[in-house]
Amino acid sequence: MSRLTPSRYVPRTIRSLAFASAALAVVLQTGTVAGAVVAPWTVTPLTFTMAGPSIGNSLQYVSCASSTQCTAVGSNDNGILEVDTLSGGVWTMSSPLPSLGTDYYWNDISCSDASDCVAVANYNGSAATGYPVILQETSGTWAKVAVTWPTAAANGTLTAVSCLSGTCEISGMGDSSLAKSPALVVTLSGSTATVTTPSLPSGVVDQSFNSVSCVSTSWCLFGGSQDTASGVQQAIATVDSSGALTTSVLATPATYTGFTLDNVSCSGISVCAALGDATTAKTDAVVGSRWSGSSWTNSVLSVSKSLTGLYPESLSCFSATSCVGLASTSATSIAGAEVTLSGTAWSATSLSGPAGGQSPELLGGACLAANSCEFVGDAQVGGSTVPVMDFGNGSTWVASIGSSTPGSPKGEFSGGACFASTCVAFGTAPVGTAQQPTENGILGSTTGGGWTLVSTSPPAGATLELPITAACASATRCFVLLAVVAPSKIYMVADSFNGSTWTTQTLPAPSGAAGSEDLSLSCPSATSCFTVGGWTNKLSGNSVTPYKLSWNGSSWSQSTVAIPAAGANTAPEALSCPTTAFCVGVGQSSKNTSAVIYQYSAGKWNILTNTLTFTDAGQNASVACANATHCLFANVSASKKPVIGVYNAGKITTTSLAAPAGATWSNLSSVSCSSASCTVMGVTTKGAIYAENVSTSGVVTGSVALAVPSTQTSIFVSALSCTSLRCTAFGHATADGTSGDPASVPLVATSA
Repeated sequence: MSRLTPSRYVPRTIRSLAFASAALAVVLQTGTVAGAVVAPWTVTPLTFTMAGPSIGNSLQYVSCASSTQCTAVGSNDNGILEVDTLSGGVWTMSSPLPSLGTDYYWNDISCSDASDCVAVANYNGSAATGYPVILQETSGTWAKVAVTWPTAAANGTLTAVSCLSGTCEISGMGDSSLAKSPALVVTLSGSTATVTTPSLPSGVVDQSFNSVSCVSTSWCLFGGSQDTASGVQQAIATVDSSGALTTSVLATPATYTGFTLDNVSCSGISVCAALGDATTAKTDAVVGSRWSGSSWTNSVLSVSKSLTGLYPESLSCFSATSCVGLASTSATSIAGAEVTLSGTAWSATSLSGPAGGQSPELLGGACLAANSCEFVGDAQVGGSTVPVMDFGNGSTWVASIGSSTPGSPKGEFSGGACFASTCVAFGTAPVGTAQQPTENGILGSTTGGGWTLVSTSPPAGATLELPITAACASATRCFVLLAVVAPSKIYMVADSFNGSTWTTQTLPAPSGAAGSEDLSLSCPSATSCFTVGGWTNKLSGNSVTPYKLSWNGSSWSQSTVAIPAAGANTAPEALSCPTTAFCVGVGQSSKNTSAVIYQYSAGKWNILTNTLTFTDAGQNASVACANATHCLFANVSASKKPVIGVYNAGKITTTSLAAPAGATWSNLSSVSCSSASCTVMGVTTKGAIYAENVSTSGVVTGSVALAVPSTQTSIFVSALSCTSLRCTAFGHATADGTSGDPASVPLVATSA
């Protein structure tokens, strides 16, 4: 059995998902059968807002009303503007904007609170009018603001916006094709916009305001540049005090020929700073500027050689001596640079992109304090552009891949586990393009209410991370084991759910292991979990050595496992341990044609039989023990017919499972037990899925068909977990019955 090679290991995991989907398709089957249990099953397709990276999306600007409430704006590959919102630590994407067509691009956003924002955009097409656009959100609803543009502004550009208490100031520049082009100031009060085009000073042919920062509804600072008739570019700062504009020209740093202010930020009246760029014919530099209230002081930033091609993107100041900004970079290995003012000194440090992302780029930022910033941008994942959010806490930065685009692939569950009302689920979601498809892992959790879904991404240096198995030791300790595939190594990690959050740790592996695989997991107590896997010292080798990982309530440890010769090159792929001293498992032989049944007792592993076959070529088996004497197996038989295996005090027999009246089994896919009873999930030859209550001797005591939700046309079930409260099945639902269709969504089905 050589499941640990890159060419077989990952497909083996994916094959198990495909098999479960193909085996358990059901087409519009409802109701119960004669003699069925009274309690029905409820089937729920889950709304999946974090299925993985959205395809072809980039975020450009962000504004935060609090540390947990932010709104970011971006666009997709088709030029359609979109909005992302951060609430309670979760990013979701929506498209609430009025139709603008394509070829628009964002320039800035500012939010007075979590649901009241103003964003500015511009048209980038060939139309003669309609370039500037103001979009206003009121209580969560977006609308285009009606503006009467003067001639000089009709084809102008809106560059930035700053909002306070329902009043916004917007900066911009007029029609650059005019012989003389003024700057733009737009005051938005409520939904009424007033446009001002300041008069050009003598000897100046055009002005542009690139940024604006307001500290009250009557005091704002604009930063930008102006071009003189002799072709000199000068940085300018303009104060708007109750509608009266006063402009000052900043000195250009020595040895530079051009200067402009790109971002300004004020923490109080006359307490401001700016980030700009200075240029020569051969050199560009980022400049940090401080304002004393009467004069400006400039500092050209000294940066490392890795920070090439820096350009200021945002700035947030909290006092006269404390600011945090963002600069993008032309370097493809980093996402950008964090620019800080501490006292009188400016500095820049590099920011990394998300794990698994290529050519990351951060484009917009917003800071509420020096240790609370949100930067947004994009990266390449699987050949597609995806949004990126990068949150800083003052000492470390964590990059994450953004939320899903509405209508994108939703994913599916392939397994899960429950303890009382707590359940966790795992599966995959497709990402990338049709030419470069890949998958992200997905995790789900519930503590008795609704489900929360998140996506996983490979750690740095890995190419793939897929969840394999799950088990719960208590209501506050559930594990999902994931396989991480790196170029020269395959290893396992454990994602642990404590009832509210997930944490990840790398699992120990045998010394010298080039590949390790843990397909089985069982937790007989709150402080005891076991997983038995296989490892190899050569990714291309066929020899697999079993090993065991044990959880003692606080940490994992690794030990060897002695499997008798009859189970050579095997390890259990399903495991059930009703006590810490007893386990039963099932795996597949090295010939991949028969099922190997394992027993752990008295401190030793034994092979009970390797003569049983698998019901289906998918070769997935399930095992569950009601106690240390009675267990049931599904998807194993002596004749390749849909029968179950019965474990009774060390002896293995097979028995036919009574099918629902008028039906014939096509497959029996999963089994789960609690106390002295079990439930088996199966699919009939007509494609209907049934849950059957079964005694530990294999006698059916009740049967019920799972109904298809009205919003779907078919459901698929992959795994089952039963507690003393209820049973929960995991799978996915589709709109047309095709497994893997982009319309598929994760699904849970629960017994009453």
